[in-house]
Amino acid sequence: MNWLAEPEEYRRLAASSEAREPAYRALFKQPFAAYDLGAIRAHLNKDCALGSGKFQEPIEVMVGRRAEIVPQGRPKKPRDGAEK
Repeated sequence: MNWLAEPEEYRRLAASSEAREPAYRALFKQPFAAYDLGAIRAHLNKDCALGSGKFQEPIEVMVGRRAEIVPQGRPKKPRDGAEK
């Protein structure tokens, strides 16, 4: 029984299964950029979805709460003379 199927993205890496494994490993040889790693950590720590607004919106509907990181605290008041 073939209960474990290779995802289409994996099959597109190479024509043969022997060539796919090194191609897949090569994807992870480069470390994440500091910005990307920081974003991943921030979203994991806040239990939020990492992605675009288009990605986050259906997740918010499914789970019934915000999926984006929002700043903590009250919004800052505008300074005198600043537009509201």
